[in-house]
Formats: sequence, C-alpha cells, structure tokens
Amino acid sequence: MSNQVLLWGSIILPWLTLFFLKKEDIKRYMPVALFGALMTTIVGELALALKWWVIKDSIFPFYHMPTLTYGGFPVGIIWIFKFTNKKFFLFMLVNVAFDFGLASTWDKLLVSRGIIEIINATPFQLLLQDIINAALLYRFQMWQEGVLISPEKTSHSHKLQPAVAKPLPNDQEDNE
Repeated sequence: MSNQVLLWGSIILPWLTLFFLKKEDIKRYMPVALFGALMTTIVGELALALKWWVIKDSIFPFYHMPTLTYGGFPVGIIWIFKFTNKKFFLFMLVNVAFDFGLASTWDKLLVSRGIIEIINATPFQLLLQDIINAALLYRFQMWQEGVLISPEKTSHSHKLQPAVAKPLPNDQEDNE
C-alpha cells in the first residue's frame, strides 16, 4: 500500500464511522470536534516551528499537517464524548489512552514508512500536551452545553408583579 493511500485513508475512513452515530450526537459534538481540530492544527504548527517533527510525505492541501488532525482526531473526539459525556475523569482517562494508543501505533507506522520524522519531541511533552488539550476540550463542551453558565440571580422582591397582573384599585372603573 502506498503512503498516499494510507494518508488519504486516515482522513476519509474515520469520517465514515459517523454513519453509526445518531444525527443529534453528531450535531451536539461537532463544535468541540472542530475546536479540537483547530487546537491540533495550532499545536502542529508549533511543533513544526520548534522542530518536534518533520513531515516528509503528505497529501495536498495538508502538506504541513499530519492527516489525523482532520481525520482521526475530530472523529475520535466525537466518539469519546458520546461515551463519556459529563464524566470528567473517565473522559480524561479515555482521551489520554486514545492519544497514547495513536502515538504508540500510528506514529510508529508513519515513522517506519518515512512519512514523518520525530526529531525533538519527548513522550512527556506529548503526554502533557494531550492532557492540556483534553482538559480544554472538556471545558469547551461543558461551555457549549451551558453547564458552566450560572443562573441569573434576581434581587427583586417576590411580591412585585408586572403592572398587568395587579388588580385595579376599587375607585377606578374599567372603561373598556
């Protein structure tokens, strides 16, 4: 199998798994998936600038980005939130395990095929980045769902009523 087939497959195949999800779940978790793709893009650009890795073989238009940034990562975020919604520690555990699994298998495959070269990235750096990324994703999703918004506090008296609800005084007549 050529590197191009492998790279295109890593973008297209994860998105096909969304056919197994309900439409409501996709709509619910797509904003956090896109936010995750944005964060992964930013980290990828920083990693290239800091020479953590070098992309040696790519596909158009993703010549600087690993293809998982727009394939496996956003789709993985949707699936992880589907099964760990509102369970922070379970979400963090599954997310870090998912990222570690990808790093230990997918990255090794890409290195062995000459697609990327790891230069300056330590496993600790990558793990720390994954933990921070997961915490930000969870916070973003809770914000999206309104969990982080506190209810408005009212300081008015419970005896106050709108003018329409007040009874007319005894000396006024209803002219209508």
